Amino acid sequence: MPNPETRQFIERMGLAVERMGLTRTFGRLFGLLMVADRPLSLDEIVERLDVSKASVSTNARACEELGLARRVGVRGDRRDYYEIAPRGTPGRGRRALASPRQAYRNVGLLPVHG
Repeated sequence: MPNPETRQFIERMGLAVERMGLTRTFGRLFGLLMVADRPLSLDEIVERLDVSKASVSTNARACEELGLARRVGVRGDRRDYYEIAPRGTPGRGRRALASPRQAYRNVGLLPVHG
């Protein structure tokens, strides 16, 4: 399980993204992928966010369509895994959420000027 600061970041990302018109789960998923040290399976995301698999699947696909996340394979495992997309990945929402620094600012974890 993430430490308290990481959990707070994930929750704040959910709220910030919700204010932008997307779902809170979308924001929490994006926040989780931002802090993950490796690609995560849908099952791992479900467990960490404590939401339904259907919701995670829907929002992971949306993150992928917007160019914010990408689906990857893990050798020896047939499941899909997700990770933050590298900079420059095309997507309609890439500019809005692309910068981790800006994301931290959006959720109040970094000052606006700095």
